[in-house]
Amino acid sequence: MVVDTGGLRYWLRDRDHVVLVEVTGHLGATAPADLQGPLGAAAREGAGRFLQVGATTTEMVYPGRGLAITVAASYDTPPSFAPRLAAVQLFAITDLRTFVLELGGNDRGGPVH
Repeated sequence: MVVDTGGLRYWLRDRDHVVLVEVTGHLGATAPADLQGPLGAAAREGAGRFLQVGATTTEMVYPGRGLAITVAASYDTPPSFAPRLAAVQLFAITDLRTFVLELGGNDRGGPVH
């Protein structure tokens, strides 16, 4: 079951167990590089699933931290805006395989029920 409150979605299993929280609104002004630096290298980096007009998006997955972030960057030259967070996903610490197969990796919109 998915609950969408506009800018925040979360997926439930068994009606009361949250398996994934996805934030796409009100992400603040923190530069993505300031967030990525302390996180280190992502276990997976690929095309973002959260498309934005005038931008390319890249998703970085940190399954050992229970976190995936999507960064939107201008494709204009020169850039028309600084890179910004487009989405943040929070989930229980897991491995990359579980993220991909059960939590919506590979371009699926959310967890497998």
